[in-house]
Amino acid sequence: MTVLVVSDTHKNFGEFYDLVLQYKSKVDFIIHLGDGENDIDDLFMLEPNVPVRYVSGNCDWGSLKPSSDVVSVGGAKIFICHGHNFGVKYSLDRLALEAKRLGAQTALFGHTHRQQYTVINGVQCLNPGSLGEPRDGKRGYALIEIVNGQVNCCLKQV
Repeated sequence: MTVLVVSDTHKNFGEFYDLVLQYKSKVDFIIHLGDGENDIDDLFMLEPNVPVRYVSGNCDWGSLKPSSDVVSVGGAKIFICHGHNFGVKYSLDRLALEAKRLGAQTALFGHTHRQQYTVINGVQCLNPGSLGEPRDGKRGYALIEIVNGQVNCCLKQV
């Protein structure tokens, strides 16, 4: 099972849509980690059947979506959130603790607009970066492959 992971598109729908078109026949679904709910709405207008799981971010004002969720897929549990409620700009410890508490082996987050991958207390923590406003100079996303319950993460750049 392959999943496309994006975050922080911030109304840069063109970049997001191009990526969806590039991968839509190659991935099983898409995860959006917040700050792009308008982009998700636009995507559904053009591609109503594309499978997307998403959470709200700190700039998704008025959203009715939760800011975190757990996705069970391919025998793996993945904690998804925007990250602002877990202080990810300062430390990933709270994020990893919450993922572990929920029984997830992987935590996906956004908010910092920087690509990052690290393992904390046995939890893979992955930030795909930002498609809309990267702060590390690279428009980024991630692909995760899930095989027999094992999550393999790969950071990519546009």
